[in-house]
Amino acid sequence: MSDPSDGHDGLRRSHVRHDIGSGELARESLLFMFQLPEHGLGVSVYTWVKGSGNAGYAIFFYGGRPDGSTLLEHTDGIAVGDDVGFDRWKLGKLDLSLSPASDTATISVTGSECAVEFTFEGRHAPYFYSSSPGGCPQFFATDRVEQSGRVRGRLTCGDRVIDFDTQGHHDHSWGTRDWAGIQHYKWFEATTPTAAVHVLDIAGFGEHHVAGYVLKDSEIAEVRRVSWDVDYGADFVHEKVRLTAVDALDRETVVDGTAFAKFPFPVDTHTTLLDSVLEVSIERESGGGFADWCWPQVYLDHIRSR
Repeated sequence: MSDPSDGHDGLRRSHVRHDIGSGELARESLLFMFQLPEHGLGVSVYTWVKGSGNAGYAIFFYGGRPDGSTLLEHTDGIAVGDDVGFDRWKLGKLDLSLSPASDTATISVTGSECAVEFTFEGRHAPYFYSSSPGGCPQFFATDRVEQSGRVRGRLTCGDRVIDFDTQGHHDHSWGTRDWAGIQHYKWFEATTPTAAVHVLDIAGFGEHHVAGYVLKDSEIAEVRRVSWDVDYGADFVHEKVRLTAVDALDRETVVDGTAFAKFPFPVDTHTTLLDSVLEVSIERESGGGFADWCWPQVYLDHIRSR
């Protein structure tokens, strides 16, 4: 796989802040996530900075409430200077360090009912969407990095204290994010102890893009084709997902996922993300995953009214 992230320059580009301009749609964001299906829990730590210089974060504890629902902690509008890097990213109760000299990040955050602290260590070189055959869709980002990794730490929710050593996922994007310009996307990640699959299948501005990778048998390769078999619930949230990916090494990989937690995330007045936290298997090896489907709100309203 042709990968512009090879070497120190790629690592640096994937870890530092970028010049995103001051436009209304300009934004840069980081995401770290992992799932613990055996506990019915998942965590996503998402932080961003806009072209205006205002930053924020959202922490999702999927299954974190006593009734099994999702706990969301959200803060926005924190002013940060251009000289503040992700190696010392402190916003409210979020403390994050992503050093350009290391492939390891440390994250800690305390919410009203849950808290988490963990390290993320990449299992492979950062994957850039710009390395895919169609490049990175410019209405989605100037460029975007995805990476599967090992996650170790402690999660506290109420009287539950869980020490974990598992797999997880990280992404980093910068540039324009035109939510209303996205007609639909399926963003998917799945990780097991020996394998990982990431796919973005996105349509917008009359174009269709597929990007992603398969990591298995200690080799990573670009996704060339993907097919989906999805079961939707009455609320049109995906309950089960089967993905079949064919990569540049002509390997066919099947991933099966079943949702154990779900959450709607209205990221824009025109757009809603429907998220399913998954228990997955990649060719019969168990793990965790996340399926994020992007829908125009008017389309969701129409489908749900039928």
